[in-house]
Amino acid sequence: MSSLKLLLFNTIVATLLIRGYAATLLVQNFTYWTAFAVFSTQIIVWLVWSCVIYPKLFSPLRNLPQPSGSSFFMGQFWRLMKKGGMELQCSWVNEVPNDGVIMYPCFLNWQRILVVKPQALAEVMLSRAYDYVKPPHIKTGVGAIFGSGLVFIEGEYHKMQRKHLMPSFAFRRIKDLYPTFWGKSMELVDELKVYIGNENDTTKMSPVILVERWASRATLDIIGAAGLRQEFRAIQDPGNKLSKVYNKVCSPSKWALLAGMLGYSKPTRIIGSILVKFTDDFVAASHIVKGHCYSLIEAERRNISNHEKPHLDILSVALQSGSISDDELVNHLMTFLLAGHETVSAALSWVIYFLCRYPKVQARLRDELAVAIPLKVHDPCYIPTAAEIDGIAYLNAVCSEVLRLRPVVPQTFRQANVDTSIVGHYIPKGTIVLLCPWAVHRSKELWGEDAAEFRPDRWMAPGHANTGGAESATAFLTFLKGPRGCIGEAFARAELACLVAAWVSAFETEFADKDYVEEVAHGISSKPAKLEVRLKVIGA
Repeated sequence: MSSLKLLLFNTIVATLLIRGYAATLLVQNFTYWTAFAVFSTQIIVWLVWSCVIYPKLFSPLRNLPQPSGSSFFMGQFWRLMKKGGMELQCSWVNEVPNDGVIMYPCFLNWQRILVVKPQALAEVMLSRAYDYVKPPHIKTGVGAIFGSGLVFIEGEYHKMQRKHLMPSFAFRRIKDLYPTFWGKSMELVDELKVYIGNENDTTKMSPVILVERWASRATLDIIGAAGLRQEFRAIQDPGNKLSKVYNKVCSPSKWALLAGMLGYSKPTRIIGSILVKFTDDFVAASHIVKGHCYSLIEAERRNISNHEKPHLDILSVALQSGSISDDELVNHLMTFLLAGHETVSAALSWVIYFLCRYPKVQARLRDELAVAIPLKVHDPCYIPTAAEIDGIAYLNAVCSEVLRLRPVVPQTFRQANVDTSIVGHYIPKGTIVLLCPWAVHRSKELWGEDAAEFRPDRWMAPGHANTGGAESATAFLTFLKGPRGCIGEAFARAELACLVAAWVSAFETEFADKDYVEEVAHGISSKPAKLEVRLKVIGA
């Protein structure tokens, strides 16, 4: 029985007992006033117990390391609201002595766990991954809009579905997609040249370009072509229906911020329901995407019935497995369409931001690209191989450093589904656990004293290409790790590398406003807010 139902039940029973056996205790001789008094008393007792007595005197989490500055009733909530969660969490990682977990009280002292060190992170993501699930407000709110795909399902069902989809993301399969990634990247370059109107002039800077819109159109086309063998043509058509839907859905909004902050509170089922009611536009948009996904399934099923050669894209693999229903597949496609284009779009926006902020890095990258693929990039018939792209060390160093310093999903919540433990600390069922790549990637213990600095060369030292110098693989959390880690990590990295290589080889990029101040826009992913740039075409 839920807490609310229990309170109502107790209120009714107590009121009836008072009315039947102690009528003199009725408030002003009115049953309703008595019921209200009984209900209010229970609420007060419950608040005092759950917000003061239990967390401060009885909770098994009360003795864990925690930051200073908590208020008596609201914990760290007001500080989180004022400074923003990630800024505070970054300071906690470096300032609060801990053995891998930090407890911080939040709204009404409800306790949260921040996981910050490799061993603790490994337990949550690897050895005990299925002890944790997505909190109900994530499933109810976000899942209702974007489908209950691989990101949102749990347990054995998740294991089975992931196994069926893995062939689409196999090593060889990704390598075979590089020509598609490159082809779409060059389509973006060509369309940008047409848009700025001076494709033959290498001396003038272009009109203002809003990076996120162009990046989103390019990555939507890539996930369509590489993941579904569908041509969405979003690059050529800014009015593309699917592109406009995703612009609405992915645009940062006050509701995205509200959802993030409410993740720190407790009645998550209620929160999820409220958020869905306030996102009618998003739900309507999701219906458009869902209808499109059903159409894709029907078209692919016709191809299979016509005995066409089997393919290894996400849709084909899922249908060939025969183990995924149409409704399940629609949920997967909705999730992949969103995650597969919005996150890489945000990552590309961050790369462009850093290249504008650090012109020397941009120049060095362009020089190394010119050496690795001299003049070829300007040949419309040229398609680099996977080995050529992967072999450009500084390109991959820049991309890795951007993904480290600006993870596009800066934090994610888990909820303990059973009584469990982290590095020996008892974690009761229902505890909300926070994984925060944004904070962990700024840990001086893991990344050195310059952890908060943009330094691609940390990935260039011998043996550091895959680690950036961090001693543990779990120090890099942009794609998370383990069975709940991003299934499309290799896909996303390859796509981003091709987009960056094509962009930097074709254009010199600078801020449209030389006084641009970084502001993080939070939505489905985190990206630089209103990043506008000017381009100058690089001569062939």
